[in-house]
Amino acid sequence: MPKIPFAHQWIIPESRLISLKDCENGCLHSDFVSNIPGFKYYLTIFPNEKNYEQRKQTCAYLHVILGNVKKVEADFTLKIDSANFSFKNRATFEESRGHGPFVADAKDFFDPEKKFIFDGQCIIKIYGTFEFETDEKSTSDYDQRRELVTELWEDRDSKDFTLNVWN
Repeated sequence: MPKIPFAHQWIIPESRLISLKDCENGCLHSDFVSNIPGFKYYLTIFPNEKNYEQRKQTCAYLHVILGNVKKVEADFTLKIDSANFSFKNRATFEESRGHGPFVADAKDFFDPEKKFIFDGQCIIKIYGTFEFETDEKSTSDYDQRRELVTELWEDRDSKDFTLNVWN
């Protein structure tokens, strides 16, 4: 499975978070990120999520949209540096969904002394690697170039130049 590094920084203005302070299960989504054809990811934060224990929590998630990818294994670290918060995990995605940590109790998340929101914003960073499993046959760049050269060169009666391919 190909392993591809990724990183994203999401800067959320305090005003967008404050508007969800008393809204149970309200959330914000980052923009989609993708440099991989047929695959996207984004971040979500629930500043005041009500979970099964009836506690109000702040949670952040890495969401993947699989597209033409069959399976993704993600090794990732999610951080909020200003609050000295870090979460490291490995997650397997066999369907488009989210995975991520409990960040803090909602009361603590909005407490200025805890610094989740600092200097008018919350900055969430995520980085790691994605490993992909696809239904398509995987070939290396070298194999693809070699195949192209072979197609261009085969069955030609007049050959008046040489085409070299380096890896």
